[in-house]
Amino acid sequence: MIAIIMTAIIMINSICYTNIKTDYFVCPCRIIVWISFFQIIIYILSCLLSENLTVPNVDVLMFLGATYGPSVKQGELWRLLFPIFLHANWWHLIINIICILNLGLVIETKYKKKRFLLIYFLSGFIGNTLTIICNPCQLAVGASTSGFGLIGCSIMEIFLAWKNLSKKAQNYYMFNICIFLVFFLFVSFSPTVDFFGHIGGFVCGAFLACHYNKFLGYDIFQECLHYGFASICALIIFYLPLRLFILNMPCEFV
Repeated sequence: MIAIIMTAIIMINSICYTNIKTDYFVCPCRIIVWISFFQIIIYILSCLLSENLTVPNVDVLMFLGATYGPSVKQGELWRLLFPIFLHANWWHLIINIICILNLGLVIETKYKKKRFLLIYFLSGFIGNTLTIICNPCQLAVGASTSGFGLIGCSIMEIFLAWKNLSKKAQNYYMFNICIFLVFFLFVSFSPTVDFFGHIGGFVCGAFLACHYNKFLGYDIFQECLHYGFASICALIIFYLPLRLFILNMPCEFV
């Protein structure tokens, strides 16, 4: 699913970083390269544990930390973060790595390592948390929650720089954003897509883009976006205990 969205987002991404040195090469000094490397290693490990060289089985993914509501309710909070290192198959892994490398190299260049790590991991955490809240019986894995955090960050930078764009540029990027939204809505109805995880990651990435660029000076609309996204992220975090311990969770892992 994220492969289709990348066709739109790669075009969108360039405007945000035109004033930054474009040394977006893959090298061991990049945090995102190491993250991708560990994802490959963990995927190979999951296949070996499954005694299958192509696809890990559900039991192994569960053992390694897939998101699953009842397990999180039992105190296994690492399941809110570990799934960003797990993948369901080779295609799932490759597409996610393409996404996070395309966007991650650029975003890491601008925000540097510490801020980039916060965008990446907090987006994954918020995305997986929203999955637990909205769909606790779904077993979810994949780096796409973090990937959508990078997408949210990239798109939000366009809106933050909106007043500095020419009318032609505004029309061009608005067209591409509409393509992104159409593709996203079209593929979100697939039962294998973690829709809520993607939304949560996107919102978190958008919030952090607003937070890190406050020095630009915001108008009222941009301020509303900043505090709106921040409020949604806070609500997701504070609502989790209610979802886990008060509301009914009618599912059990078999």
